[in-house]
Amino acid sequence: MQSLKANRAMGMLNNPYAGELGGFGLKTYKERAQLASSLGVTLVDLVLSQDNAQAISKGENVHVRFLDGKNLSDYAFPSHSIKVVFDYAWSGSSGTCNIADHEAVVAALSDAGARFINGPEAIRICNDKWLSYELFSELGIDTPATMRYTHANAQSLLEGSGFVFIKDTGLSEGKGQFTVSLGEGKYILKSDSSYSVFGGLGQALDTVESKANTDRCIVQEGIKMPSIDGRVYDFRALFQLNGDGYIVLPAVYMRFGAAGSYQSNISNGGYSMDPSRIYPDFQRIRGRMEEIGIEIFKGLQRKAGDVGEIGMDFLLSSDGRLYVLEINSRSGTKGIRDLAANSKSPEWERALESVLRNPIAHAARIMEEDSVQNR
Repeated sequence: MQSLKANRAMGMLNNPYAGELGGFGLKTYKERAQLASSLGVTLVDLVLSQDNAQAISKGENVHVRFLDGKNLSDYAFPSHSIKVVFDYAWSGSSGTCNIADHEAVVAALSDAGARFINGPEAIRICNDKWLSYELFSELGIDTPATMRYTHANAQSLLEGSGFVFIKDTGLSEGKGQFTVSLGEGKYILKSDSSYSVFGGLGQALDTVESKANTDRCIVQEGIKMPSIDGRVYDFRALFQLNGDGYIVLPAVYMRFGAAGSYQSNISNGGYSMDPSRIYPDFQRIRGRMEEIGIEIFKGLQRKAGDVGEIGMDFLLSSDGRLYVLEINSRSGTKGIRDLAANSKSPEWERALESVLRNPIAHAARIMEEDSVQNR
């Protein structure tokens, strides 16, 4: 294995590659590696393994992949040169990382003093819907009323709002999610794969419990999502730290769900849209999102330390109230990419460029500050 050396190095943690040309993780790394090079940063893809975790702990060379020109090759790289880490690995879908390997590498990097775009504690809070809700509550942010799942809590929220969501605290993309609604004396249970009607709430909840690990679930007040042509929608806003250390909002787009779905996830058959096409006064709405988002971003920084990029989902109710639904530490770029590719406005191309550039520029600033302090 060849050796590679660099002073301004950033490590990326990715899902394993799949297929001859590589999967999503490879494409994500390649794109950012080319951008990093233009900013004077060497971005290496740090292989997730127990061997690498041990090597980091000992200050030895680690196994990385590096894009040299157009070729992706394996190298031995000094672990102490990795000053900042972009953790883009996740679990819960195809081609996911080995959790034990991921946790071992992250722990070793943390112990070695590496900084993160989003640190382990920030990711933990974002990945747990209950912890996110507690953060919103502490900050006084408008969000649907949420409780730990029990029959009594489900009944209490159902009586107040007419329908509730039951969600696994650790799943994303709408997986493992149910709605229970009350209509004409009947309880209607929906998921993306089923639709059932029951005479009593207990029967509906027993069915949920047969399909989900409700020890991990929350129950959430139902807020009616707005819809157009039978497709519900919400807003995804992406907040980042830029190269100057400021919290910025480079992109907000609408997420329309699949026809007939009660979810707005793009990955489940939905699509993205420019909000200004629907809301003539969107700049005013965006301003409200920016105020709320910056408050959440700063609150998460206080609780978790390293925070550099957070996706936030907003719902605008029929009475004009703006709710925060959840936050994401690994916010995908598909919605922005689709708008950049299909929109006639160069605004979305600029937004995509900013979204990709900001974490690397933020990392470069961290490395420069550390270099100045160590002189």
